[in-house]
Amino acid sequence: MKLIAPFSIDIKGIKLPHKISINQDIEIIIDNFSIEEKEWFLAIKNLKIKSDTEAIYTPTEKNFVIVDSGLNNEIIHSNYKIIISSTREVESSIGPMQQCLGNVSFISQILFGIALPTFKIIEPSSSFNNSLLNQGRKIQGYTKHDMDAASISEFEYLIARINQITGKEQNKIQMLKELSVMARNTAVSTFGGGFFVTIIESIFVPDYKKKTTKKFIERTSRYFKVSKTKMNDYYDKRSKLFHEGENQFDGTYLEKLEEMSNQAIREYIKSPQSFLKENLEPKKWGIFKIIQNFY
Repeated sequence: MKLIAPFSIDIKGIKLPHKISINQDIEIIIDNFSIEEKEWFLAIKNLKIKSDTEAIYTPTEKNFVIVDSGLNNEIIHSNYKIIISSTREVESSIGPMQQCLGNVSFISQILFGIALPTFKIIEPSSSFNNSLLNQGRKIQGYTKHDMDAASISEFEYLIARINQITGKEQNKIQMLKELSVMARNTAVSTFGGGFFVTIIESIFVPDYKKKTTKKFIERTSRYFKVSKTKMNDYYDKRSKLFHEGENQFDGTYLEKLEEMSNQAIREYIKSPQSFLKENLEPKKWGIFKIIQNFY
């Protein structure tokens, strides 16, 4: 069984195709996404890309309707693709492959700034595109990061780690995924600031029963090298939003908070034990320097 998903980031200094082995059954391949493949993927023909925002093509079906022009535009301008293949029979590979695809999309979001938008089944052949409804979309204005030799190493490591984690830590990562989706898919975009702060809090304050605010401010200001006043401001705005319904977040907060939450999630996946309450005290803080300098 094979799945294909457009990959709309820029890749530099990496020889393609690039293969990543997940286990003995599943393999990920990153490769170029040709015009012909885009035509097949979108059920169109005669595709001509005129600019970053404009393309012309001919639908291959009379009743062809562009449901999401923004999504189709993202696919058309994706120069790369991700293929996930399995050696198992279709019936036994669907679940693991969908989980792998979701993990790849999530890691792409927290590392490069954009999730995989949709996918299609290659083998057995399918005429339907499938939206990754549980994945966060790109925030307007958020800067995407290129994939290069250094970042693809981290990409591979995070995918390997997320597949190794079990138990309560696995549940927490699933919760972080859901919060990330809520942050990006919320109907009022600025509400996302509150969810990003909640992600950061859930990672840095596992011992939440006493002095939560104080712990959040001290630990995050030290880790992110941001003033205590700024972290207190973030937390105060989150509390006003969630407890009083007053939204003081605006677009100026979102990019910084997304960067911070993405970084926190990445470090948690690399080493969940580093964020146990006993390792979050100042005398244990050196462990974070070790993690941050790993790449």
